[in-house]
Amino acid sequence: MKDQHLRIVRADGFVRVQMTHGVNAFDLGLISALTNTMTSLAENNAPAVLLSSEHARLFSPGWDLKTLHQAPEEDAARVLEGFEGLILRMFSYPGPTVVAVGGHAVAGGCLLALACDRRVMASGRARIGLSEVNLGVPVPAGCVEMLRARLSPEATERLLLSGEGFSAEGAAQLGIVQQAVDSALLSEVAERELRTLASKPQAAYRAAKQFLHQRTWSEMLSVAANGADQFLTQWRSAETQKRLSELVESLTH
Repeated sequence: MKDQHLRIVRADGFVRVQMTHGVNAFDLGLISALTNTMTSLAENNAPAVLLSSEHARLFSPGWDLKTLHQAPEEDAARVLEGFEGLILRMFSYPGPTVVAVGGHAVAGGCLLALACDRRVMASGRARIGLSEVNLGVPVPAGCVEMLRARLSPEATERLLLSGEGFSAEGAAQLGIVQQAVDSALLSEVAERELRTLASKPQAAYRAAKQFLHQRTWSEMLSVAANGADQFLTQWRSAETQKRLSELVESLTH
C-alpha cells in the first residue's frame, strides 16, 4: 500500500514502513500518516516494523521549515504537539522496531530514528544529529526524556547541546546507532536485526519493553505539555526567526 507519505509492505514476519514524502520533512500530513500507521499496527498484533526512507540521500531533515518558518504560531504548536505524539507512539510501540538510516537524519529525523528499538546506519556522507540549538530552539521536552532513556548522559548532553552531525561510525561510538554498515548492506543488516528481535517470544518482548520504558512514556506526556510554551516562546523569538529565515533562504539556492 502506498500514499503520498508512506509505502507499507507486509513481508514475511514483519512490516516495511517506508517514508515516500519527498525529502520527508515533517508536516502534519507525514506526522499523521506515521502516527496513524503505527497506531493501527499496534492495535493489530503489533508486528515487527522496519522503518526506512525512499529518498537516496535523506532519511529526514526534521520539520518542514520552508512551510513553518512564516506560518502562524498555532501551526507550529500543532506540529509540535503532533510530532511529540509521533515520537511517543513510535517509542512505545509494543513490537520490535528497527530503522535503516540511509541518508541524513537531522533534528526530527534523528529523533524518529532514536524512537526505534534498534538503529542501523549507512557509512559515508550521511550525518545524524540534533541541530535545534543551532536554530535557537531546544529539543522538545518530551523527546528529551526519550533521549535520557535511550542514551548515556554524555551522549545525550552532546547531542542536545553541540548541534553536531555525526557520521555513522561516530554515532555508533555514542550509541546513537547500534551498527554502521556499508550502504549496499543496509537493508540486509537492518532486516536481519529485526528478524532477530522478532524471533523472541513476542508477549515477553512486549512486557519487557513496557517494564523498561513505561515510566519514561508517562514522563514524556507530562513534560511535553509543560514544555510546549517554553519551546514556542523560543520559536517565535526574533533571533530564532532570523536564523530560520536564513536557513530556508540557503535551502532555496
